[in-house]
Amino acid sequence: MKRILYSLLVASFALGITGCTRIEPGYVGIKVNQAGSDKGVENYPLQTGWVFYFPLTTRVYDYPTFQQSVIWCQSPTEGKAQDESISFNCKGGSSISADVSLSGKFVSDKIPYIFVKFRSEPQVIVDTYLRNEVRDALSRVASNYDPMDILGDKRTEFLTAVKKELDVKVGDWWTTDYVTFANKLRMDPRIEASINAIIEQKQQTQQSQLKVQQTQAEADQAAAKADGERRVKVANAEGEATAILTKAKAQANANDLISKSLTPEVLQSIALEKWNGILPTVSGGTVPFINVSPTTK
Repeated sequence: MKRILYSLLVASFALGITGCTRIEPGYVGIKVNQAGSDKGVENYPLQTGWVFYFPLTTRVYDYPTFQQSVIWCQSPTEGKAQDESISFNCKGGSSISADVSLSGKFVSDKIPYIFVKFRSEPQVIVDTYLRNEVRDALSRVASNYDPMDILGDKRTEFLTAVKKELDVKVGDWWTTDYVTFANKLRMDPRIEASINAIIEQKQQTQQSQLKVQQTQAEADQAAAKADGERRVKVANAEGEATAILTKAKAQANANDLISKSLTPEVLQSIALEKWNGILPTVSGGTVPFINVSPTTK
């Protein structure tokens, strides 16, 4: 009985000092040994499911491996209560304040490395270390762009360059899906007004050029239509002339054949066939008619 009680006491004590946690789907857990000869982070991530450990010497951290979206903005209704917007300087020193949206995820097989590197919770890593890298990438890339380019038609090019810069810096432990501006960019009102005026003038110039191109296209179309109609008329005239010439040549050939076939004998034969038996008073040509009309002395 004493042995049984002792065994139950030992089992109860073991259960009391044994921790248990569950790593949910979409997360990766790591064990951190806080005492002993193997003190430190185990060199492999844990899978999802139940994990048993000793709370006195071991702690388990879970890191999300699913796609995360974060926004650092000025408004307290979109992000956190404090202003988390990011400011950076462009070419020429103009400052821009931006609400930045980021989407990405931790590299799952680098979770132990991430913990050793930062020694922080996942959210702390995203809101501090990752945010700082995004701000630095924006500043480095923006130094090659004018404010008008970032506000205008080169915004996509600029953000693509920022993402590439970010991939170089954090790509070993974080996969970036995209970086973008969540809201309207903010800057000195005078500079913004000047940039907007330039952009508006550029748009008007483009519209004027488009109108000129449209007018030129319409003129080319009208000229092409007139040229087509002229070609049709010329073709019709040439066709009619060819038809007349062909008809004339045919008639001439026919007349030539007829004239060649009308010999004196043929003409006399035709005349005799047409003669009604009455001698004419005047005879001429090839038929030997004579004037037989009575004469008065």
